[in-house]
Order: sequence, then C-alpha cells, then structure tokens
Amino acid sequence: PPSIDVKRRLQGPALLGTRGVMANQLGDIAGSYVDASSGRVVPARLSLDGGVLVLRSADDGSVLGEVRRESAYVSEPFGHLARKLQVAGSGTFETDDSAGLDLLLTAPIDAVAPWFEKSAKRMALALLVAIGCLAAAWQWGVPVAARVAADRTPLALEDQLAQQSLQALDAAQLQTSNAPLGRRAGLEVIFEELVVAYGELEDARPGVHFRLAFRNAPILGANAIALPGGPIVVTDQLLEELEEDFLVAAVLAHEIGHVHHRHSLESAYQAAGANGLLLLIQGQMTELSQQAANQGVLLTSLSTSRRMEREADIMAVRLSLKTGRNPLDLIEALDRLTPECEECGQTSWFSTHPGLDDRAATIRRAMKDFRD
Repeated sequence: PPSIDVKRRLQGPALLGTRGVMANQLGDIAGSYVDASSGRVVPARLSLDGGVLVLRSADDGSVLGEVRRESAYVSEPFGHLARKLQVAGSGTFETDDSAGLDLLLTAPIDAVAPWFEKSAKRMALALLVAIGCLAAAWQWGVPVAARVAADRTPLALEDQLAQQSLQALDAAQLQTSNAPLGRRAGLEVIFEELVVAYGELEDARPGVHFRLAFRNAPILGANAIALPGGPIVVTDQLLEELEEDFLVAAVLAHEIGHVHHRHSLESAYQAAGANGLLLLIQGQMTELSQQAANQGVLLTSLSTSRRMEREADIMAVRLSLKTGRNPLDLIEALDRLTPECEECGQTSWFSTHPGLDDRAATIRRAMKDFRD
C-alpha cells in the first residue's frame, strides 16, 4: 500500500472526533518492531510524547526508536493489512490497530497540557511567559505598527482625516478666534516663510497642505495642535501667553515637525490599540484611518512620546536656522509656558510635551550639528 507524509495528514481534520484529546489519554498502541539490521521481530508499543512518536519494547520498556510526528512516514489503511511506521535508521513498527495509530497521528498538539498540569510551577511559568508576550506586544508591537500605518496612509486620505478632525474639534472644543486680526496676519506671514523653508528641505514630504488656523479654546488653554495632513491650530490662549511673535514662530516650527513625521496619525493609530494592529495586518487602511478620524477630539489629549518631541524639536531647529531665526527661541517658549502647566493640569501645550531639560539639550545639540 502507498505511504503518506504525516504533514499532509495533520493539515486535515482530526479523525474519529479526536479534537482536544490529550496524549496521555490516548494510551499506547500494540504492535511489533522489525529491526532493520537483524530482521528480528519483537513485541513493541508506540506512544505520543508531545510531538514525538516513541517506540518501546513491550517486554522491558526500553526505547527502540523515536521519530517526530511531522516527519513520520506511515502507510495508508488498506483492507486488513497491518499499518507500517518507518523509524529512520532502525526499523519498522507494524500494527493492526489502525484507528489507534490515526489517533496518535492526528491528536492536537495541546497534548503538552498534561505536562503543565503536573506542576504548579510549570503552569505559573507558562502564565508569566504569556503575560510577558502580551506586554511586549503592547509596549513595542502596537507603537511600531502605528508608525508603519502612519507611513502607509495615502496623502489624499490624510487630507480627508485633517478635515474631519478639525470639524470634530470645532464642534466640541473650539470657538471662533478673538485674537487681533493684525497679529493673526503677521503670524500668517511667518508661517508661510516656515512652510516655504520646509519645502526646500531634501527630506520634505511633497504635497502636504499646510494651513494655519486660529481658534479660541477655553477648555484646551494655551495650545498648538498639528492635525493629520497639515492643518495647525493655534489657540488664542497660546497667543496671550506668548506675546512675542518670534516665540510663536518657534512653536509653529515645532508643529511643522509633527506634521512632517505624521505624529498625530501615529498617536491616533496607537490609541486604536490591538484592533488597529489587526486592521493593519489585514491591510484595511481605509477602516483604520476612519478609526483615526473618529479620534478627532481625542487628538488634543493623546500624549506624545519623547521620540516624537525630539524629532519635532530637531525640525524646529532646522527651520529656524533656514529662516534666520534663533533655535533657542523654542526653549524660551517652553519655559514661558511652564507656569501655565501647573494651573491647567493636562490641558496646556507644555503639559503634553515631556522633559524640558532633556529637550533643551536636544535643541542645543541639533544647533551644533546643523550649523557644522
């Protein structure tokens, strides 16, 4: 009768309804072992130990041979003929118990469960390993996937997200700006200079639609928000805290850095968590992006990582140098906004941007690098 590769057998449904059967519940099957070198035939028993088929002498229990189940070759059932299992380098196991052999060949690999059940320590170790894997996936897997998703989002879809996010914010937290028209016009000119300088960078993202929007935001307080696709919202409260335009310019350069690196998208995708990761794996970018758009109002509360702030600060240094401004203005702006953070808790621009001392050091290092 023909022989089959057990790999193909294992891919099909388990025979005789053996789903969930444990290896130690299957028991051994009886047969005979034919030694390849001497031709000697001895009574033998075959059992499954984890994923290994183990052949032992029926007389003294000594091991006659082993073979991994996925690499075993066994003859197909054929009438009343004995089934044969080849044991590489030693011999052949023959048995009339065809059904029992099928059970050993198709039992799920959860047969290792009894090994764990025998020891509380093993169970505890398995639980710790599982928790560790979940924690690692959340700590590193989701953030990495969020960054990949942000990089893969088409620009047209990002523009759509920008419009939806701004509409959501306007409906929930933002009001018409009361800032003086003259000052807003002056900041528009500064913003345009920064955008032009950005477009001249070798690594500038093509096609980004930068736009400056002024809003009154009593709830958000002194804040600037970089939305997906290019819109940057500056609140009246920020303009009140930073009375000098050169300080606001430093903040705008920083926010352009967030747009360049797509940080708001990344944060929104990361907030989508495991479900967002699943959508990314499945390639469902449209649905994943829609979830990001639904984060709209949440964009104001999403925390930024030290990496994001470092990247945005470095871009601010580059744009400041390119437009003839002082990169240290950003440090002064951060310092000016620090007292506001103590009063408004988690709502100010500074409160969501960690590590002032570290950031100042990053800015000074970037100044040296790009000037050199």
